[in-house]
Amino acid sequence: MEVGLKHNIPFQYLDDFAPPVNWVDVHNDTVRGLAKAPWIKTAVSAGAHPDWAVTEMATYYKNVDKHLTDAQRAIFSKLETMEQKIKFLQMTTPTVHPFWLCFLRVNKAVERTQHENKAIAEQCIDTPNMVYFPKLMSVIRKLPMKSIGRILIFMTEANNETVPHYDASSQEQRERMGNADFIWFQPQALAGGPCKKIYVMDDDKNRYYADPSKQLVWFNEMDWHGTEPAPVFSYSVRVEGVFDDRVRPSAA
Repeated sequence: MEVGLKHNIPFQYLDDFAPPVNWVDVHNDTVRGLAKAPWIKTAVSAGAHPDWAVTEMATYYKNVDKHLTDAQRAIFSKLETMEQKIKFLQMTTPTVHPFWLCFLRVNKAVERTQHENKAIAEQCIDTPNMVYFPKLMSVIRKLPMKSIGRILIFMTEANNETVPHYDASSQEQRERMGNADFIWFQPQALAGGPCKKIYVMDDDKNRYYADPSKQLVWFNEMDWHGTEPAPVFSYSVRVEGVFDDRVRPSAA
């Protein structure tokens, strides 16, 4: 399978390999889990498109000298975690950061950006959050993947977008990494609720939208992509890993 704007195929859909799912039950189970599990804030669009970078938290995080006073920089430098620093920047700079993350599996920090091993199962570990999501995990274990790496629930507050970006920290990393295997889906939307509209964008800024009737979505994460606002708090699930031979037949 090949996907990406260079192939004129913005999205691939894996519904033919989807297990039978009662999405209403899975959605209810997931939001119950989110009510119990801790959420965190971290940088989410390190590779933001230049035309949107001024609105993206990563831009402020990388350039605090330009945006903070001397007194604020002194405080910022002593904060211990990225989450603390992002919350501080959200309250001291003009940008917003309307995103929350809940990891069910997380990749180990084998390199600084933590982009390069998120699909490698052996370098990912379960988090304590996993126990809160039994029905969601039951679906994930039946996905067409031979191994599972990072599992992430991505939450966006109402009326906020995810700006166009690619999933790498630099153009060099973008070119070197290439496209990884993952599955993206929205239990909230599949249960009949509102949804974020996910798109990929070409270099002329034309947007191509995923078919909202499809369950399981895959796209080239190194293409520009983002989500348009939903009128309510929304979430999506992303499962990294390696597709099984039903999706990507072996060469043997």
